Amino acid sequence: MNRRLKSILSILCILIIIGLLAATIVLAIKGSPNFMGMLALTIIFPIFVWAMVHFYKFFKNDR
Repeated sequence: MNRRLKSILSILCILIIIGLLAATIVLAIKGSPNFMGMLALTIIFPIFVWAMVHFYKFFKNDR
């Protein structure tokens, strides 16, 4: 994968995670019923990204 593409994707993931955190805080302050769903998404999304990176490395080295 191109180094520039990796850089752009990593910045995009960081921005998404920051957005998720901000939305979670806003929903917590407002007392929204959607808070628990957003909290779960905030926890699961970084784990999913981490897993996809490791699967990519694993399958890339198999070839």
